[in-house]
Amino acid sequence: DLTPAPDHYEIQIAADNAFNNLVIADSATDSTYTTIVPLAPNSKYYWRVRAFNAAGQFSPWSATRSFRTALLAPVSSFPGGLSQPPGLRPLFDWGNVGGASSYNLQISTSQNFATLVLNMNVSASAYVPTADLPKGTTLFWRVRTNGTNGPSAWSRVRHFDSPNPPSVPTLLTPAQGATVANGQPTLDWSDSSPSVDHYEVQISTSATFATVLGRGRGGRTPASMYMPEVALPLGTYYWRVRAVNAQGQFSNWSSGRSFRVP
Repeated sequence: DLTPAPDHYEIQIAADNAFNNLVIADSATDSTYTTIVPLAPNSKYYWRVRAFNAAGQFSPWSATRSFRTALLAPVSSFPGGLSQPPGLRPLFDWGNVGGASSYNLQISTSQNFATLVLNMNVSASAYVPTADLPKGTTLFWRVRTNGTNGPSAWSRVRHFDSPNPPSVPTLLTPAQGATVANGQPTLDWSDSSPSVDHYEVQISTSATFATVLGRGRGGRTPASMYMPEVALPLGTYYWRVRAVNAQGQFSNWSSGRSFRVP
């Protein structure tokens, strides 16, 4: 505040310290000002003020100061709302934010995030947990942007009900690296619980299951064993299984095993 009180103040906000690129030029009757238009996020601005009396006479400009606007908060996409993910390691996805160096993702069993299930920084605008989330419970999640002008505010909090899928099957036979008698071996694994509708079997020539064999050499079975309907040629094969319930909720894949058809 100036004494005696001026008629008004003039304020300038610019993208450069020479004030050649003015963003806002406005007046205020008292010594505070709130911008009337939003400033661009993740940006640096310069500002200064001068005072006018009723005769139109004005003071020199004040000293210049700078400030930075924060990064935008991400816009969360899924999971959330009425969509229940089928597994306990669902994809969390949100919109990219310009200027982000990473994102901070939090998952909690409480709406106020007092107890965290997961709290980590990820580089991409999506994340798949590497461990199972709690099953059969309501989970809340949020994300914020990290960067030079961050962190941002938190995104909107989203929630979803985690599924209660069957347990992960344990492979029994053939043993790891075994040589089988023919191209139609019986693949056997432990029963999963609760309430298994069927099992999905994948057979591949790749240890990473980058590609899987087609119809008759993998697929669905109601029992905890499977025999390929079409004989496998000579070679080394990898196989794994997961359990699915009637709601379409599935366990994680079992660990993979290999066998050889001589």
